[in-house]
Amino acid sequence: MSVIIPRKPSERDNHSPYHRVSFRSVARTKIDEIISASPNNYEEFLRLLAGAGYEIKSGKHVSIRGAGQKRFIRLRSLGKGYSEEEIRKRITGEDESDQRAERPKREFDLLIDINKKMQEGKGKGYERWANVYNVKQVSKALLYLQEHGIRDYEDLAQKAKGSSDRFHELSDSIKLKEARLSEIAELKTAIRNYSKTKDIYADYRKARYSKKFFEKHGEDILIHKSAKETFDRMQLKKLPKWKELSEEYGRILAVKKKIYEEYRTAKKEMMDYQIAKQDIDKFLKIDEEQRQREDKNKKEQER
Repeated sequence: MSVIIPRKPSERDNHSPYHRVSFRSVARTKIDEIISASPNNYEEFLRLLAGAGYEIKSGKHVSIRGAGQKRFIRLRSLGKGYSEEEIRKRITGEDESDQRAERPKREFDLLIDINKKMQEGKGKGYERWANVYNVKQVSKALLYLQEHGIRDYEDLAQKAKGSSDRFHELSDSIKLKEARLSEIAELKTAIRNYSKTKDIYADYRKARYSKKFFEKHGEDILIHKSAKETFDRMQLKKLPKWKELSEEYGRILAVKKKIYEEYRTAKKEMMDYQIAKQDIDKFLKIDEEQRQREDKNKKEQER
């Protein structure tokens, strides 16, 4: 014979005669909504709860009564997280910090959670994810994280950002070096052309810019003017020595080659982290969407 085991009052759900939704479930939902709105303190929480249509009876234990209820329900009877003390902590954020302090830190939390999900190999959530994404790809991402000692998602996000910042820092440095190398090369060409055409341009001036002289030496005169325009654009008051420019060019080129080796390593590291993060993000997004659908279906069934 079946035996009905008596339940404690806190485990019972008193149902309205008009809806298949428990008063306790409705109260918990309303309390969660109010707390998610971030009230400033517990007193404001009570005012918002009263504004939502609940009568509040104070005493040794706070009790509430909503529309359609015959009796008051103690907050502490709504379950874990709904006593007066727990609600106060949830409002101030102490509850979350306590949970984080009590929760033991596991090695490779992210890896364990995702591996567990993948190894389940059943359920609509896994099937939908497997159809949308390549299991081998996320397995590769997990292996990469394990090899690099990444413990959780925050660590992954920080490393991905750090590698990206480092790559762009090196990239900018290389661009500056290349810009200076190009400037030195242009300047050296201008100095060489200026020296070659200096005498011809001097004779052109002595000839009082004669058209006949220009027809004969026009190309050299234009080259000389172009060189002077380069000096003016670079705002040079005194021309640097050719030897000094050559030595600077060699030093910058050597530094650029050294940076470029680090740049290639940083680029690969950045791409590896970004790909791993994208793979994990896609998995977590699909998993979260499935969890939200399951929660929604569960709530609809409770109604």
